Amino acid sequence: MTASPANDLYLFARAVHELRVGTSMLPAQHQRVIARALMRTVTGESTRLIINLPPRSGKTEFSVVNYVPWAMQINPASQFIHASYSKRLAASNTYRARELMMSDPYRALFPHVKISQDSRAKDVFGTDAGGSVYASGAGGSITGFGAGAVGEQFAGAIIIDDPIKPDEASSEIIREGVIEWFQNTIESRKNSPHTPIIIIGQRVHERDLSGWLIDGGNGEKWDVVKIPALDDDGESFW
Repeated sequence: MTASPANDLYLFARAVHELRVGTSMLPAQHQRVIARALMRTVTGESTRLIINLPPRSGKTEFSVVNYVPWAMQINPASQFIHASYSKRLAASNTYRARELMMSDPYRALFPHVKISQDSRAKDVFGTDAGGSVYASGAGGSITGFGAGAVGEQFAGAIIIDDPIKPDEASSEIIREGVIEWFQNTIESRKNSPHTPIIIIGQRVHERDLSGWLIDGGNGEKWDVVKIPALDDDGESFW
C-alpha cells in the first residue's frame, strides 16, 4: 500500500500543516515514532499505550489535534474522550481538532467526514455519522459519553494528555486522586474491552499515572514508548 495522508498519520500531519500554514512542518524523528505508535492503536495492534517524552515536543498536536481528525476519516462514527489535567486545556485541544476537521484542506482530503451542525460547544462535537469527541479534566466526571464501540474494529479511543500538572506532582494526595479517577471514571467509559487507552506526557514523578500503570497498577500490559530528552551521546531529542 502506498503511504498517503489517509493511511499515515505522519504524512497527514505534514500535509495539513503545509496546507493550513503555508510552510513545511519542521521534521523530527520523534514525530515519526509518535505517529507509528498512535497508528498501531487504529490497526488494533495496541490497545494500551503510554508515550513518555519531554515537554514542548508537539505531543498534543500529534496525539489529539492531528490524531483525532485522522482517525475520524477512517471511521467517522468513532467516539473519543480526551482528558488533561485541566478541562479548559482539554476543551481547547478538542476545539482545535474540530477546527482542523472544518478547514478547507481537511474537507478537500476527506469530504465524507462532516461535522454536525449543532456542534458549537468547545468541549464536545460530533459528526453526521454518529461520531463524537468529548473533553474532560482529570478528576472530573464523564456522564453520558463513552469511547469506542462494541466489536474489535477501531471506533474511537480515550486519550489522556498530561493528567497531572508538574507543580502538583509532589502531592501524594493529588497523584492518588488521578489514579483513583483513572480506575473509577476512565476505565468505566470504554464501550468495549478493545477501546484503546492512550496516555501521553512527560514523567513528573516515579508514582505518577504512567509509573503506576507501567508497574502493573491496573493489571494490564501497556505498550510503552520512551523518548528521552537526551540520547546516549548527550544530544537533544529535537
